[in-house]
Amino acid sequence: MSFIYDQCMEWSTRVALAFACAVLFVALARICDWAPNGALDSAVASCMAHQQTTALVSFGSYITHAGSAVLCTPLLFVIGLASYKSRYPCAALMAGAMVCTVILVYALKMGFSMPRPPNPLHSSRGYGFPSGHAAQATVCYGISCVVSRRRRWHDVAIPALSIALVFLVSWSRLVLGVHYFSDIVGGLLLGAAVVIVVSRQMNLWKCT
Repeated sequence: MSFIYDQCMEWSTRVALAFACAVLFVALARICDWAPNGALDSAVASCMAHQQTTALVSFGSYITHAGSAVLCTPLLFVIGLASYKSRYPCAALMAGAMVCTVILVYALKMGFSMPRPPNPLHSSRGYGFPSGHAAQATVCYGISCVVSRRRRWHDVAIPALSIALVFLVSWSRLVLGVHYFSDIVGGLLLGAAVVIVVSRQMNLWKCT
């Protein structure tokens, strides 16, 4: 009974966290819908404009690919193959999480239809909210943390690297002028919700 209770509590906690991320996401979306390109977005965009030196824009155009689904999907699949047990189901689950994230991002972009900033410094397509790269980076590197959390060096190395990559990808989308700050926050919240839900299933499949 104690085991069942612990499992129920763990599942409830994860669902509550995912729901909280979803509520925050919806709240942010409504704020952006009511006040597109608001004061905070304008302030951050102005700050990023001062960082658009040739070197930083060049670096941003490279590091932004770390949040691309083209890179993140096979990367998660390979990490899944290298996990402890049930390798192919784990790999399929992790790659599937990225595919689901891409579909969710596309559906939400079409649903909210919020424009991107004008005059971007990098090629971009479609609507801006939420940021696909921010969501995909959060899912990719967040799940990587979940998979490797039992390894000795995980305590510092993997979380630090994951946070750095998510931050750099998010920063790159801003400095390249392809997203507003609210787009990035929306992508991060969406990615966090996916990680919370998928990590529970990974525990059930003993992927961690």
